[in-house]
Parts: sequence; structure tokens; C-alpha cells
Amino acid sequence: MIDEKAIFDLRVARDEVPSHGLEKQLRADAKQRAAFASRYGLEGVESLHADVALRPWRREGLAVSGRVTATVVQRCVVTLEPVENAIDEDIEIRFDPHPESAPVEAEDDPPEPMPAGRADIGRVVEEFFALGIDPYPRKPGVVFDAGETDEADSDGDADNPFKALDALRNGRKDG
Repeated sequence: MIDEKAIFDLRVARDEVPSHGLEKQLRADAKQRAAFASRYGLEGVESLHADVALRPWRREGLAVSGRVTATVVQRCVVTLEPVENAIDEDIEIRFDPHPESAPVEAEDDPPEPMPAGRADIGRVVEEFFALGIDPYPRKPGVVFDAGETDEADSDGDADNPFKALDALRNGRKDG
């Protein structure tokens, strides 16, 4: 989890969720979008929306499902020009005030803790937002060109740092 305070402040206790569930919509305002951009090294966040459904899970826990969508502006890793990218992440997570004692099926992720008996829904939205950020944004149609290689490089050894190590290991000084 992120150590900083969540940008969306939404913590929900199990007893605040009725048996039929609870729907929450989060829409980032300009200040929150700027905070997301700053925290995640983005040029900008044009929009950020999250729709979540909370429902009781087991006796004291909560199950949270939904979706976070956003439009972000990043720098293209090839041209360094701004490029707009979409984030669209499904949210599926469970909370339990006693996660260490919650039975977990082999294929399931263990539930998240609920400090002070509250699920931090704002933190969940932020984490799924972060998961959706493209780590290598690229403008459409842009291809990285490493340049031409000459004949000396054709065997792949010309700038190979391991060639020098191999020479030292084998007692040669030609590395």
C-alpha cells in the first residue's frame, strides 16, 4: 500500500453498509486530479471516475467491486511528446478486520485489513488507478529506432561488457 494519505478520503465501516449493499461514485475534482498527476509523475489527469459497490462479506468484512476509469497525459518514452492514455481497471477486493484468521481459498487473494474497523475505499481506488498507468507510454504509430549497426557490431560483441569479463576470467587481456 501507498504510505501517503489517500487522495480520495473515503473510509467505510461494515455497519455503514446495508445488507443489500451500497453504491459509491467518486469523481476527482481539479485539485484531486492535480494531486494524482503529481504523485504518479503524470503530465496531467484529464478525468478520473470510480464506481464501487460495497456489500457485506462474511460476518464483519466487506467486498468491494467496481471500476476506475481515467484519462491521463504522459510523456511518450520515444518522442517525449505528451500522449493521452486511458485507464480502465476493474476493482475486486475484500476487507476483513481480522485478515489473519479469515479462511482463504487456495485460488483467492487474502482479504485486506480494516484498520479501526474501516475499509479505505479511497486507497483502493488510488491503487487500481496506479495499476492502470502505462509504464511505457508511446504515441500511436511511434516506433523506437535503435539506429543502424555497422559490420563490427554485427556479432553483438563490440559493446558487450561481458566480453571483457570473459577475457579476464580466461586470463586474456583483450577484453
